[in-house]
Amino acid sequence: MRAAVIAEPNGGVVMEDRERPVPGPGQVLIRVRACGVCHSDLNVLQGAFPFAQYPIVPGHEVAGVVEEVGDGVEWPQTGARVGMPWLYSSCGHCEQCTRGEEVLCQVAPNVTGVTTDGGYAEFMIAPAANAAPIPDALGFAEAAPLMCAGLTVYNGLRNAGFSPGDRVAVIGLGGLGHLGVLYAKAMGARVAVLSGSPDKEEGAKDLGAELFVNTREGSVVDALLNWDGGANVILATAPSVEPMRRRSPGSPPTARSPCSVPRQGRSPSPPWTSSGPAASWARPRARARTSATPSSSPQKPASVPSSRRAP
Repeated sequence: MRAAVIAEPNGGVVMEDRERPVPGPGQVLIRVRACGVCHSDLNVLQGAFPFAQYPIVPGHEVAGVVEEVGDGVEWPQTGARVGMPWLYSSCGHCEQCTRGEEVLCQVAPNVTGVTTDGGYAEFMIAPAANAAPIPDALGFAEAAPLMCAGLTVYNGLRNAGFSPGDRVAVIGLGGLGHLGVLYAKAMGARVAVLSGSPDKEEGAKDLGAELFVNTREGSVVDALLNWDGGANVILATAPSVEPMRRRSPGSPPTARSPCSVPRQGRSPSPPWTSSGPAASWARPRARARTSATPSSSPQKPASVPSSRRAP
């Protein structure tokens, strides 16, 4: 098979001919049909991850078809359409893994395309337990980004525990943020978008947001509090929230919370969730949940809107 290989940090990418791998117990062989390009792939190329293993086949947004299965695999079977995400595998028994946060595993985390060969090849081996089903109606190129950006925002929203009709504010409208809007809407939420790019307002509204807040003008907190009393959940997907911090009165922990008071019987802490680089100014007031594995999702991320829509 042909594979794109990074032999060493800053060594470039070379095409190699390799033997087709054979799945072991609990593994499947995926014929790769599409694999997305993420900034993390550039980090691997440049040696920015000290834990990366070289030589390595990069690519962690994998979509394809199961070609062969190893012993003991009940699902998926040959011919199944599946995806493979950032987290290749984890120990499965540490505190983080047992509470459904395998991405935080401190014992044996294994990262697709970083510590084990990923999807920039004709075939790749994957643990059956972490494969995510891809619906027939969803193209492979559309499904691939859901294995990274999609899982990130989907599990952030799922772990936030909001109810249909609750208000979700999405910080940022980039690769993660636009999917966050689509997922939140599909899960029954009312959605606001917070962005420092006013030219994204039309795109935010087209995706289903009912409110757009320009974070470079006025008070972000006031804008959200005027939105029926504030957001029930804030989903942080932007790489920086500094513009919002500058426009918000006070600073943690004294800043007014743009989250509304939770309903009786729900978490007493403001139900924020972080699924990108976390909003540092929110963390002292927040509880954060993170996850990036399909195994922790009772409903797979590919079952809600695809990545074909963009602002």
